[in-house]
Amino acid sequence: MPQHHQQVPRERAVLSFSFSFQSAVCHAELNAIMNKNSADVKGCSMYVALFPCNECAKLIIQADSPGAPLRVPVAVSLRAHNEISSIVAFEGIKEVIFMSDKYHDSNETTAARLMFEMAGVSFRKFTPKCSQIVIDFDSINSRPNQKLQ
Repeated sequence: MPQHHQQVPRERAVLSFSFSFQSAVCHAELNAIMNKNSADVKGCSMYVALFPCNECAKLIIQADSPGAPLRVPVAVSLRAHNEISSIVAFEGIKEVIFMSDKYHDSNETTAARLMFEMAGVSFRKFTPKCSQIVIDFDSINSRPNQKLQ
């Protein structure tokens, strides 16, 4: 029986990789795409706490119906300077709405913004109408005008 894992180059990856919490968990974007409650994500908006990194941006751009590892591109032709060039437009998640962009100047989020723009995925910051949400568990358990037993 062939041992395919022996064919994988090990020099760089094995020497520079160390197992940690970061390497053992997936980002929320991957989790949301993999565990979605719909047949596909065509035209959907994705709400995230932090602006996505470049790896999550690739997943968001490629997200589509189950069983299809890559989306089928829709070819769009543009005429510029008497040359016809083709770009690829995808049908999938159309918008990313984020709460914080605290890593705005990092290479990862800069690359993510560039990829979103190239793929036609819009993104915007979510601005809440109030600054906090308070959950009062005592008021949840009591009924107005009724005595507790």
